[in-house]
Amino acid sequence: MTLRERATQAKHGLKIWAEWLGNDKHPVEVELAQARANVCLACPLNQPGNIAVEAVALAIRQQLALKKHLQLRVQGEKSLRTCSACSCPLRLKIWEQLSRVLPEPEEWDKYWESCWLKTEKP
Repeated sequence: MTLRERATQAKHGLKIWAEWLGNDKHPVEVELAQARANVCLACPLNQPGNIAVEAVALAIRQQLALKKHLQLRVQGEKSLRTCSACSCPLRLKIWEQLSRVLPEPEEWDKYWESCWLKTEKP
């Protein structure tokens, strides 16, 4: 791989990272992600996803590849699917800063009463 190809790949990787984790590019601590995952694993809204839009599916695959590269893992993550309240892929959502995933006020009723979003809500 040439230096130019590596630079292009790095630029593309940073774009994917920014799209997933935002401008601060910092996932939450493993302990917090694990606590969130434990809630999602028990949640009745943790359902298989139905992502129909090809571009969205590609972005999610790229973000999951980046998560794997960063070695961001929690126990039970293979059972994390899609939140049926917001359609977010839970394997990615649990690593997000809370400010990036808070729902609009009118959407709170869609979420499970024990959702980690509600317990972490400022």
